[in-house]
Amino acid sequence: MRPWKVGQETSARRAQSTIFLPKPADTSTSWPTSLKRQSPWFPLDPIEKKPSSFVVTFYGAKLKVMAESGFLDREVTVDGKPSRYVVFVPKGLDPKGLPVILFLHGYGESGSDGLLQTAVGLGHAIQRNRTQWPFLVVFPQKPVFESLWPNYVPLLDSILQHVEAEFAPDTHRRYLTGLSQGGHGTFQLAKALAWRFAAIAPVCGWADDEVGERLLDIPVWAFHGDDDEAVKVSASIQAIDAIEKAGGRAKLTRYPGVGHNSWDAAYQNEKLGEWFLQHDHT
Repeated sequence: MRPWKVGQETSARRAQSTIFLPKPADTSTSWPTSLKRQSPWFPLDPIEKKPSSFVVTFYGAKLKVMAESGFLDREVTVDGKPSRYVVFVPKGLDPKGLPVILFLHGYGESGSDGLLQTAVGLGHAIQRNRTQWPFLVVFPQKPVFESLWPNYVPLLDSILQHVEAEFAPDTHRRYLTGLSQGGHGTFQLAKALAWRFAAIAPVCGWADDEVGERLLDIPVWAFHGDDDEAVKVSASIQAIDAIEKAGGRAKLTRYPGVGHNSWDAAYQNEKLGEWFLQHDHT
């Protein structure tokens, strides 16, 4: 029996369109470190390589120009099926070496439009206050409403591979978070994906009985509304208790009087980004 109900409220908000600059032709292009380790022509097809920044000369002065920023549309093909995802790049920051967050959306943002997953939860918080999130943020989208995130490990790993090849974020500061079905995915997939995560933050999620041993060495900060009828708060309480009993580092923030939407408070009020940055693999 799955501890969630159909009918999560969603938003029609869409991410802003992005202006794409052409790839520069000069040899001063600054490529991500991970790509520099490859041959000069980067034979990693079918991954598309693009510079995160490039250098131009302006009246004798060399200026570093960010090629793209904001919510960027991307696409990956897995088993012959295309899947859209979004990468958020903070304005004015070179994505190479940035800390990176993987965000897993909930039931209502499933689909194939490639945008709705940015409208609820972390994407909405970024749109409201971008300065609190100096991270590269990856927003995959699962296509089927009823199918849970653990069924999409190949898709997620392919997206992470593409993100690493294109943007080269910091490998020591990778973080995982998600809401509702994405909160469940955060509990379940923290050790199952190609990336190693320094800390995770499941929001109104639930976990299996092995969560304690599985997350023994990953800091966990969970969030849940006490009046949640879609996923009972007891699900987070049990998961955090199991991690603590196994000797792990876990804490739970509960919101009295709050229902299923505990994500607005978690992503907008708790300085979660600052907490993430307290943890790394160095």
